[in-house]
Amino acid sequence: MNRRDALRLLATGCAGLGMSQWALGQARRPNIVLFLVDDMGWQDTSVPLHTERTRFNDRYRTPAMERLAREGVRFIDAHSASPVCTPTRASIMTGQNPCRHGITNWTLYPDRDTTAAHPVLLPPDWRMEGLQRDDVTLPRLLQSAGYRTIHAGKAHFGAVGTSGADPTNLGFDVNIAGHAAGGPGSYWGEKNYSAAWRGGSRVWDVPGLEEYHGTDTFLTEALTLEALEAMDEAIAEEQPFYLYMSHYAVHAPIEADDDYVGLYEGIHPTEAAYASMVQGMDASLGALMGNLDRHGIADDTIIIFMSDNGGLSAHARGGEPHTHNEPLRSGKGSSFEGGTRVPMLVKWPGVVEPYSTCGVPVISDDFFPTILSMAGVDAPEEHMATVDGRDLTPLLQGTGRIDEDRLLVWHYPHAWGASGPGIIPHVSGRRSDWKLIHTYPDGRNQLYDLGSDISETHDLAEAHPERVEEITADLHDYMIAVSARVPKWKSTGLPVPLPGDEPGIRVACIGDSLTYSAGVSDPAVESYPARLASLLGDAFNVRNFGLGGATLLDGAPPSVWQQLDAIKSFNPNACIVMLGTNDTTGPPRDAWARIDGFEDDYSRLLAELRALPGQPEIWLCEPTPMEPDMPGLTDERRANLRERAPRLRELRIRIRELAEAEGTRRLDLRSPLAGRHELLTDGVHLTAEGYSLVAQTVAAGMEPWIEEHQLRGLPPRREDASGDFDAVSGGKVWQADPGYLLEAPSQSGAFALRRLAEPAEDDVTFRVSLRTQATAPEWQNGFLVFGDAGDPHTLVVAGVFLGGGTLTILAPGPDGEVRADAPLPGDALGPMELVVTYQPEPGRVTLDCRGERVMLDLPRRLGPITHRGLHCRQTRTQFWGW
Repeated sequence: MNRRDALRLLATGCAGLGMSQWALGQARRPNIVLFLVDDMGWQDTSVPLHTERTRFNDRYRTPAMERLAREGVRFIDAHSASPVCTPTRASIMTGQNPCRHGITNWTLYPDRDTTAAHPVLLPPDWRMEGLQRDDVTLPRLLQSAGYRTIHAGKAHFGAVGTSGADPTNLGFDVNIAGHAAGGPGSYWGEKNYSAAWRGGSRVWDVPGLEEYHGTDTFLTEALTLEALEAMDEAIAEEQPFYLYMSHYAVHAPIEADDDYVGLYEGIHPTEAAYASMVQGMDASLGALMGNLDRHGIADDTIIIFMSDNGGLSAHARGGEPHTHNEPLRSGKGSSFEGGTRVPMLVKWPGVVEPYSTCGVPVISDDFFPTILSMAGVDAPEEHMATVDGRDLTPLLQGTGRIDEDRLLVWHYPHAWGASGPGIIPHVSGRRSDWKLIHTYPDGRNQLYDLGSDISETHDLAEAHPERVEEITADLHDYMIAVSARVPKWKSTGLPVPLPGDEPGIRVACIGDSLTYSAGVSDPAVESYPARLASLLGDAFNVRNFGLGGATLLDGAPPSVWQQLDAIKSFNPNACIVMLGTNDTTGPPRDAWARIDGFEDDYSRLLAELRALPGQPEIWLCEPTPMEPDMPGLTDERRANLRERAPRLRELRIRIRELAEAEGTRRLDLRSPLAGRHELLTDGVHLTAEGYSLVAQTVAAGMEPWIEEHQLRGLPPRREDASGDFDAVSGGKVWQADPGYLLEAPSQSGAFALRRLAEPAEDDVTFRVSLRTQATAPEWQNGFLVFGDAGDPHTLVVAGVFLGGGTLTILAPGPDGEVRADAPLPGDALGPMELVVTYQPEPGRVTLDCRGERVMLDLPRRLGPITHRGLHCRQTRTQFWGW
């Protein structure tokens, strides 16, 4: 019998049972099989994972999964850590959520961002290199405990050319066909598992399977044959094994498995090919289970089954997009449940009750502590302190529960590339059945009750503001704690706000009584931070974190460390740090003996601030002067200052050197005040005029940064009319007389979108009157926009293009943007009326303006129109007659 025949017998449960000597006397750690499928949807199985069977359960044939469900537990509320692959795989390997481990998108090259272009956002600073040799990983810990660790299939842990591209650098003894790429060139052995035959890059070629090149061996089958051989070797050596069976299936390209595709006649050909890939994956699971039976070790082996993200639905599939995971909404890449809810089955013989069901929400972060607990293996305490997952063994054993109300987090701060419902840079948080989705381009919060609305069709944010506030606060605190990285505005390069952040460009003034501005009658008005806020303008949100007598010295209260949690919660974009005056002696009086730790303490503070999601720019201030010879001082005060002044001069030099060593901006606050006794009150503290001069000096020092990020002239952060709209990104909307004013300083454009009261199914006409104040006529402005989702990627835009002197219609299509133009009559800056009509049949947009007309047939049929709005660039566009 050849290997392929044996595989088929194992897959169908027809192999004869054996009993190894190891199995007869085994009192070792259990074997563990983690069977991970790529892009498999929640309902891509004959095993129902909902409260009732769905039409998809009746489509697919997965007898091995059915057996696994009979012998174990079905998790009906299980989730991947991300709606795309690499972040989830890193969460399994480390136990950390993508928010924490920083691998937030799929990896390929260490120096090429895989994030798609977005109209208003830039991607965050994320770990494009992926996992690396120095990371603490699950297989490395199991390996150290005596497990034979076997990797088979898709790795996609680390980028090309890095240590993480090879699974053996991450703790696997054996690597079968794993490398940097996240998909196969082909599933067909006749094509050598290469993309070359279809003109694709060789980076996708599956390595190490040359034995099967030129044969009719489907990739799933080849991986299974090699995995079975590796299992047999571990069993022969009487070594417990951890098999990470990580199939490339059912990731694109969708290619038919000839052994099964004939069973799916009568459905879309692409869907038939997809179903054949699902069944081939299931046959692999059956073969592994059959091999455990053959060796007599099935009762000593734990099997965990999961997918790395929700099912692909936006493209590459047959039929209508975004429907392949119903009743879940959308699919891979989406913030909705279709993007992250996945099939999960666990068999733990003698522990898990057979044919049981668990409805507790779990996430792939949980696999790391759970598998270690199953194996009886410890992880380093310092790493466990960073693990986000929970040990599920009490839940599986029936001896306890986990906190079902814990916060689950999904952080995908990237443009994925496809378009569709929920496919937008976002972070989501869930407590119990309540799920909040925060979308980064517009700062919008959506709230869904998954207990009654698994399809996420009813946004309850307005009905339950207390739930929004609660989950938003939880997300904010968690993202601060783990130093989550968020997208940046194209217009400024600054990070977007976190959920729950205060508005504006946040500036934290950190320091002692000089920052607090002791001695003035009204610090809320006369302090230097208050004066700084006035100088910077309404776009800035300046907060005073001054603390009387504060030092940097740990354990010498009052200390700046007492303020650190409040500073972090503020999540500043800029920090003005003015410390040192009290560190010359400080309370207690012998603090000078510990001043050698000054640089270490200051560096620690800088590291804490730099780790914040706001990625603040930091200015270190050389302290204001100390003037022992100032007239009017008491003898005691004069003696105290004379003792401290030389030490302060030394600290000033050390701060200057520290700023240079840390690459931090520096401000000299001494020179403008030195010798100006009229601006001091007691040789140290300042008058109101002195604090005003400090504010002027700080504002001048910040000016290069403000200019660099084009922050001057940004719309004020208060009293805007953005709340009148469903979504605003890239600018601000103000009340105008009549109508509204949309300010768009960003070259990438500002959108103001409003959800229609009722979706428009039939012909619809939008009308707006507008005038523009153009600051850069080469940029487009005055575009009416509409679409079937509140996502800028999907909007049709129609209006005035100043640079080209045209009326223009632009629409996204599968092969890029399509466009139609007509000459713009008259003066572009004067008042004009745009009338835009959309006809679902034949999918045509017509724009009328000043007697000129332009038409465009759309490349994509829109669904019901749900949003309308305005788009402009680098202008102020007033619109009315809305």
